[in-house]
Amino acid sequence: MKKLSNHHSYSMPEDRFEHNPFGVKKVAFSPKAIKQIEKTIGSRHAEDGGALFGKPEELASCIPYIREFVFDDSANTTHVTYTINTKKLNPIIHKMWEQDGLELQGLIHSHPIGYRYPSGPDMTYFHRMHTYMDRRFLITPIVFTQPDGGFKLFCYLVGPDTPPIEVDYCIMDETEYKNAIDEETKDIDYSREEGAVDVAMVNRSKIVTVGTGGSYTVSGMFARSGVGEMVGIDPDTVDATNLCRQGYLPRQVGMLKVDALGEYVKEINPHVKYTGYPVKLQDLTPEQEQEIFGSASLVIFTTDSFEAQAYGNKIALRYNIPAIWGGFYEKSMASEIVFYIPGVTPACFRCAVSTRYKFQEEYKAKNNGKELSVSSSCNTIFHSALLDAQIGMLAMAILHNKVEGKTFSGWFGDHFDQNFIQMKVNPLYKSGIFNRVFAGSGDSAYLFESVWQHIEAEVPPKYELCPDCHGGVNLQDAIIEQKEIIEDGEERQSA
Repeated sequence: MKKLSNHHSYSMPEDRFEHNPFGVKKVAFSPKAIKQIEKTIGSRHAEDGGALFGKPEELASCIPYIREFVFDDSANTTHVTYTINTKKLNPIIHKMWEQDGLELQGLIHSHPIGYRYPSGPDMTYFHRMHTYMDRRFLITPIVFTQPDGGFKLFCYLVGPDTPPIEVDYCIMDETEYKNAIDEETKDIDYSREEGAVDVAMVNRSKIVTVGTGGSYTVSGMFARSGVGEMVGIDPDTVDATNLCRQGYLPRQVGMLKVDALGEYVKEINPHVKYTGYPVKLQDLTPEQEQEIFGSASLVIFTTDSFEAQAYGNKIALRYNIPAIWGGFYEKSMASEIVFYIPGVTPACFRCAVSTRYKFQEEYKAKNNGKELSVSSSCNTIFHSALLDAQIGMLAMAILHNKVEGKTFSGWFGDHFDQNFIQMKVNPLYKSGIFNRVFAGSGDSAYLFESVWQHIEAEVPPKYELCPDCHGGVNLQDAIIEQKEIIEDGEERQSA
């Protein structure tokens, strides 16, 4: 928990938002919190203040809930200034989190009658707080006090770079709050998709996405489809170039991509369990790897780093989990998907694109270890949505491969070797595979069609042995077999 720093207020702000970018309908206060506010701040002349606390998941809802208020009774104040006592509040902030799981959600303080908005210096301080607190917004109410003419509370939200945004407030106990949230977040009706998917099975599934920009749209699709748990892995922050092709919102620029994705999927389906890891896939600790992938149902890799995609192959083999790799070729004129299902597809990702591994090794040797990455130029939101829809359909089919009676059931059976898919998305794209398959049909006759190619596990003498899957042998099985060989040898030696 980051610490607060001292600051004081005062003067009228010149600008205000006329719309609410946070999706917050109102802020709810517990009876206990509002009573404490009235008893302390509300019973004294301006200026006084204190800290507001609530649960992180409740701050992320459409009705944030303030559970606790702590009065800053040792602040330095005058009739027009309030200076926070950070030495007192910082230990309380830490204690609230450690003991009760409550986070600092904002600050409340009183103004003289007639000054109902946060002042310019107030705003400077709130924006400064955002530099060391990971929040979509802070809750920053202003209070008129009883001695100054009557108690009134005006509730505001302040984002990292927004003016104060006024919202309604209300008082609710826990039961009333739960009912209000249930009313606002109606459960999704899955009746229209029941013939296609096993809703209960999908709800038990855990999908991990590596590269949350490329998987932003399909992650929303998974949330709508009832996937119960999702994990996002990406070290990057949202920038302006992501807005036109990855679904992020302008207010999310500067946010960690994993946090922005979590916000998005939770808004669609509040029941989704979501965890974000703002690191490179290769930088996860062994403990994090086990926690993430040890219970995963499916992993999707949509990064622009070949190194990460390649490491993903080792992850899929190591943890024996289905995986999908997706991306576009140069200028986004064609797309590619490789998928792996343990025990079903004989070839792994490396077998499918082994020539790319060799090319990358040669390129890195000539360029001081720098990897070659495909440019994302010419890539639009339409490209992203098209590929994400394909990945989503494939994901549902993989999850349902052993499920009976659904339209996604049994696509791949017990053996399927056509796990390398290419789709032509531009009539001007030239490629031998499309020319052969659609020979004589013209360049545009089969646009947006996919070619599912047969891929062999790479074993001698036709190929060099794949160092990742060892020619279709699952890595876990290979480890077990090696252990049995060693143990058998030890037994013979001792005999």
